[in-house]
Formats: sequence, C-alpha cells, structure tokens
Amino acid sequence: MNLKLVKMKKLVGGTGASFSAKNPIINPLGNLRHIAKSELGKNLPFSEIYFSEVQPKTIKAWKFHSRQTQNISVAFGRIRIVCIKKKSDETVFEVFEWNSEELHGTLTIPAGIHYSLINISETPTILLNATDLPYNSEENLSLPLEYPGFASLIIEFGS
Repeated sequence: MNLKLVKMKKLVGGTGASFSAKNPIINPLGNLRHIAKSELGKNLPFSEIYFSEVQPKTIKAWKFHSRQTQNISVAFGRIRIVCIKKKSDETVFEVFEWNSEELHGTLTIPAGIHYSLINISETPTILLNATDLPYNSEENLSLPLEYPGFASLIIEFGS
C-alpha cells in the first residue's frame, strides 16, 4: 500500500486536506471497499454522492468550493490531487497520489482549498465524491489551469 503524501512547502501547518485509509473486506469473488460507514447508527453527513471521470493523462484544475466539503475515493485508476491553501501571508500545498489497486481510502478536502485532479494513468480514472452540500454554482469556482501562482505546480506534478 503506497500513499504518497508529499508536503512540498509547509510553512505553518498543512492545507487541512486529510487522507483516511480503509482496509478492503477481502472476498475471492471481489473485494468490498467502504467509502463511508455510519458508526453506532449516526447519520452520514452527505447530501450528494456521484462518480466523476478523469480522462487519461488529463488535468481538471483548479477547483474551489467556499462551503462544500469533498470526500473523494478512487473507484478505478490512479490519481494525483494537488491541494492548495492560500493564507494571508503564505501558500501551503500538498500532493496526494494513490492507485485504486494498491490503496483504498478517502481524501477529505474541506471548503476553502483549491485543488486539481490529475489522472496519471493510461486509462480513465473513476472517482467517487460524497459531498456534504448539494452542488451550488454560487459557491463553486474554477480557475484556469495556468492560474498565476498555481501553474508551476501543474508543470511540476502534472504528468
């Protein structure tokens, strides 16, 4: 199991994104992989759950939600996610990379973090995203791939 968590620049704390590894339930006919599990009958805090596809060797960037939290799992494929937190006097970023065949878990990206989805495989990568709020275009912002200050991260980690 290989999770590459590379803190490239850590001036004071991380971005706030966190990865929670989960062990699959092994079955010779096909393993079961939990995304989320209600503990002790508590309700799960999800409003929307959907699959998203990232084409081979492509980048979806830069995504940002002012209120919505993302909970991303890789159903199939290999993904690299760059998370950026802009603070008043610094910018902190982290790179998460994992392959669905080697590691299973969920990356939680809280509101207020810019992120990119980079498919680093030769086939489409299928992501499952469980969000705490329904989609709302007023709180969702997308910046261009070449956005100043972020473009150097795509050059370094985009392939």
